Amino acid sequence: MTDEQLDRLIRLADPAPAGPHLHGADRDLLEEIVSEPRPAFRRTITSRAAAWLTAAAVLVGLLTVSIALRDRSGEPAAAPAPASAPASPSEPIEIDPVLWIHEPGWVAKSVYGFATDGTGTVAYVRGQRQLEFTWYPADQYESYYTDRLDVSAPRAVTVATSPGSLFTYSDSDFAVMLQARDGTFAELRTSGPWTRAAFDQVLTKVERVGVRTWQASLPKTVVTRDRAAAVAADMLADVPLPPGFDEAALTGLGTNDRYQFAAQITGRVGCGWIREFRRATEADDTAGRQRASEAMRGSRQWAILREIDAGGAWSSSFWELADKIAAGKMPEMNTYQIGTEPPRAVDPLCE
Repeated sequence: MTDEQLDRLIRLADPAPAGPHLHGADRDLLEEIVSEPRPAFRRTITSRAAAWLTAAAVLVGLLTVSIALRDRSGEPAAAPAPASAPASPSEPIEIDPVLWIHEPGWVAKSVYGFATDGTGTVAYVRGQRQLEFTWYPADQYESYYTDRLDVSAPRAVTVATSPGSLFTYSDSDFAVMLQARDGTFAELRTSGPWTRAAFDQVLTKVERVGVRTWQASLPKTVVTRDRAAAVAADMLADVPLPPGFDEAALTGLGTNDRYQFAAQITGRVGCGWIREFRRATEADDTAGRQRASEAMRGSRQWAILREIDAGGAWSSSFWELADKIAAGKMPEMNTYQIGTEPPRAVDPLCE
């Protein structure tokens, strides 16, 4: 996968409300990418893009201590301390406490992740400015830090008693990487018409709070674990479920805004029907193949996909693949898990 293809896929999969939906060559990009066997690895993918490539991969293969910031008179940042010991692969990584902006007017616009893999993103918006907080597992800190050194020389800062490094992308675009603690590290990134002075001022309003307090502050449309089963049942009311579909697993998707929760659960349903289509094809099971085709054909009428269609490109991407299955075609797919070096090949029809 080339960088150009990756950027185009990000635009296709990104749920952020924007301009008109993509058509023509851009809508054909998905098939172009998934049929390419050896994508290049790029560590510097943005957090929102990473999360939505992960969501897209579900289908094609299936986010109270006041913060004091000081610049230390502009002195260069010290070399980062070693990350805290990473959890073992089987050990869950919870993000708790969480960072938020404790100042009137800031609203959590996009939320995803916060399950048990040490990743999560929340974007706060006020007016035209956005400040995004993204968490990653601690064992990825040094890799990300090395990448950020290509952006600018770091400047030492302290946020909520945690040392960090400030990187300058431009006069209006900044990021702060905090050193790892409790198995994760956080990065703060601006978007919109910022200045360095405005960034510094807002950072003094950020606080570290417990996850329950943070969840209670989120818009009511955000789906937390305790609401996941009921919201999923409502979203899937008119959706035929594939054989063996695990509805109980939908409570383990973390904390997500409504759009992204809908994308995750419909992605799992689509993955299940594609897997069933493949099984039936290999077993010469005409009836099973027909059931899978009909289920995917009917996805254009699923209420939840129609609801979120105006919010981004997820529904159109889903329907593009559904149309292939409905037509009796099995797309050639080669998917890779982004975030490993080199990328790790995964089952092209969901892990």
